[in-house]
Amino acid sequence: MEKINEKIHNMSLRKSLIYIFIIFVVCTTILAIVTIFISVKVQRYVLDSRTISFEVNDENVGSAGEAFYEINEQYQWSELTSKQMLLYYGSIVGMTLFIIVYILAGGLLAGNIYYKIKLKKPLEILKNGISNITAGNLDFSINYSCNDELGLLCGAVEKMVQELIDDKKRIWLLLDDRRTINASISHDLGTPITVIKGYLEFLKKNISEQNISYNLLIETLDNMNQATSRMEGYIESVRNIQRIDDIEIVLKEENLTDIFMELQSDLKKLAEKYNKELIITNHLDKVVCIDKIQFFRIIENIVINSLGYAEHLVIVETSQVNNYLRICVKDDGFGFSPEDIENATKLFYTKNRNKKNMGLGLYISKLLCEKQGGKLFVKNSKTGGGEIIIQIKIKVD
Repeated sequence: MEKINEKIHNMSLRKSLIYIFIIFVVCTTILAIVTIFISVKVQRYVLDSRTISFEVNDENVGSAGEAFYEINEQYQWSELTSKQMLLYYGSIVGMTLFIIVYILAGGLLAGNIYYKIKLKKPLEILKNGISNITAGNLDFSINYSCNDELGLLCGAVEKMVQELIDDKKRIWLLLDDRRTINASISHDLGTPITVIKGYLEFLKKNISEQNISYNLLIETLDNMNQATSRMEGYIESVRNIQRIDDIEIVLKEENLTDIFMELQSDLKKLAEKYNKELIITNHLDKVVCIDKIQFFRIIENIVINSLGYAEHLVIVETSQVNNYLRICVKDDGFGFSPEDIENATKLFYTKNRNKKNMGLGLYISKLLCEKQGGKLFVKNSKTGGGEIIIQIKIKVD
């Protein structure tokens, strides 16, 4: 019985319904045949139990002195008694009723078996899952393993729940980023504002007392201008982040060889600006699904970051790992510290290698990479320099 249940459990809804229906028809037919057989037996018994009356007539049919006698034997079944009629017709009615009961009871039983084996558990799981989602509770999983349509539906709901969890995490991370931005604005804008206010107090006091030289006035104004420039630069950085959030990614199939041919000249000019050597190596003639403009922006940001920390050389090389394109940008600098590796792609991370500011480049590149279904991470290369890696899915034919 368990083997039958397991077999039905792994069938599709349609096949399992047909399978159970066939079993129901076979069982009902067997019971109906047995019932008809018994009913016919009862009817025959009733008919055979009737009494028979005989009448014998002899008649002379001879001629010319000869006598021949013909005996006519006649018999007649007696009428059924009321008890026999009740038994006879009762067997017919009973047979009919039993067959109807077999059909109805068998249908209900088959439906109940189908519901319990195929529908009850997945429907309860889906009902509870939808109730949890409606209540905002995503801390659950749908554990139902089956190859039928409801099993696939449960799998789709489980995937949807996981996507909702991921979206919720992204929202919380975004909110956390917003809180970080607000805190950073309050802190970083506070410093130049305090400096400017200090210089204004200094000027107010010394100008009113005519106790300031021209050179000191110019120096003070330059310092105030520098503080103002820092404020403007910071505000522009915040605007850039907002623009990244608003960017709509348009994914198109692009050939990797064509992309790097376009990129090569621009990247070489960047290397010349930093007075560093840049080597680009690509042997993959693959198709990737990317937003070309934003992809160029990612590569340029990463290369600029590596050029800033390289001693002499930056290498850009491509490889394929499973179904992913892997682009690695390596420099020959001093590498990342453990703290840098953990925080380099976080918003407004300012601690850096060689006491230089890593800026927003890696954070923006990471956002743009994730918007295209890719990943970005940093590590140290085997030669000791820094290594920034992005992965993007390759189109599989």
